[in-house]
Amino acid sequence: MESIKDKTQQPILLNNAVHEFDVLEKRIFYIVVNQIKKGFGIDQDMFNNNLWFEVPTSLIGTQHYEKLKELANNITSRRIKIYNKGNEQMHVFVPFPEVKYQKRWGHLKIRILDTAYPYLAELKEGYFYYRLKSALLLSRTYSQRFYEFFSQFLDTGIWKSVTIDYIRTRLNLNSEKYAENFDFVKRVVHDSIDEINEKTDISVEIVKYHKKGKKIIGFDFKITSKQAAKGEAKELHKIEKYYKYINEVGTDKLGKEMLRIKKEYGINDNWFNIIFEDKNNMDEILRVDKMVRMNQVDIRTSKENYMNGFIKKLIEE
Repeated sequence: MESIKDKTQQPILLNNAVHEFDVLEKRIFYIVVNQIKKGFGIDQDMFNNNLWFEVPTSLIGTQHYEKLKELANNITSRRIKIYNKGNEQMHVFVPFPEVKYQKRWGHLKIRILDTAYPYLAELKEGYFYYRLKSALLLSRTYSQRFYEFFSQFLDTGIWKSVTIDYIRTRLNLNSEKYAENFDFVKRVVHDSIDEINEKTDISVEIVKYHKKGKKIIGFDFKITSKQAAKGEAKELHKIEKYYKYINEVGTDKLGKEMLRIKKEYGINDNWFNIIFEDKNNMDEILRVDKMVRMNQVDIRTSKENYMNGFIKKLIEE
């Protein structure tokens, strides 16, 4: 099985739609779109053609049950709205109508609406690239959307004559939200650009303000790529760890490795089932197994006792 890829393609049609996701919900959106492209973590229900995706809680940014419950309640009601005024067409849908979670899974199971899949699977018109890891670092909803917009124009390096009215439409902001011109420019535009410049792989500069009198009504943006985002290392640790785990141990190999470890260390069935339900636990077991085999740990009794002691501590935490 191929790994989750770092660079994700997102349909331009979907990028131009109106979204209702908040920060954590948009992280789920990013991860699902990313998995669709490579077919990773997809479980197809053969009876009704539903598609389920595993979204690791470590990548969402929270593993707290109450927060996950709130997230599930919200995302199952969020809509994507696609309008084509010229042809008087529209499509409004809830892309993620069902969420499942169980203690020790280490992930949410999320079902995607069958009619939403073609948009996310790039069966519609065009796509653009954005870096998944950089997108996951952003902590503001507006920053996430702007990052998508700017990524779309990275090849040309310029996004001209972008009006405030257009931004309001794309961000689903009514005229009462940040009604004062100064507040909108500062909190929606400037703050988003500051976070994008600090945390992601692109740099954005406003090269021109369009004005009507003293009022700012639009912008020209300059977008450039940079090799490394500032201050990424610490924030990317968990994400990188997950990717490394997926890259090094594919799904098929993982099952064989875990069965080998069960037999070699004499792990009982109950503990093994608990371990196998949580990818984070499996990651730790594989790490310790590697250290044991390379004689990098101090074993005072036997390797079986050492590993089972580690597993007991891991499960009881």
